[in-house]
Amino acid sequence: MTYMASPAAALSMPVERVLDTKLGTVLGIAFALVFSSVDDRMHLHAHRSKGAAGR
Repeated sequence: MTYMASPAAALSMPVERVLDTKLGTVLGIAFALVFSSVDDRMHLHAHRSKGAAGR
């Protein structure tokens, strides 16, 4: 919020938001992979396969 007080910061704010979003996405995927078990992944695969077959 302190960036809004400075007019020069308005140009860098969108870039920072994009980088923050990408970093959060990468970290979220990494944590999901690290902390999920093989059983969890197999269950999701079976669920998605069943849903794709019904289309």
